[in-house]
Amino acid sequence: MNIHITYGDHAAEGTWKFDNDTLRIIIPKLEDWREESILATHLLIEALICRANNVLPSSMDKYAELFNRKQTSLLVGSDVYMEDEPNCPWSYEHCLARSVERMLAAVIGVPWFDYLDSLRSAKRKP
Repeated sequence: MNIHITYGDHAAEGTWKFDNDTLRIIIPKLEDWREESILATHLLIEALICRANNVLPSSMDKYAELFNRKQTSLLVGSDVYMEDEPNCPWSYEHCLARSVERMLAAVIGVPWFDYLDSLRSAKRKP
């Protein structure tokens, strides 16, 4: 398997997808390389566990579309992450990746809430 990590403007919170045997991870450009590394690590772990657990991209896309419609209709708050919802098809995989993400932040000296603020700032950029 090949793993490619690149920057992308449309990836405010980061995205990943498999193209055959290549995992493509796209992250936003952040101010601190450590924060970029933390986010990329989260996405890597999440993608690998989803693949191992046969979480299908089609089920993820369908859920994301439904969730985004709920947020647009104000049925779900804008501060709610779809992956944290219990009926999310990859909630388990996301939670495991989040735990590694938090540990890495602590080990390399990035305060957790500062990191989250950086992600929110990246999301607000046009």
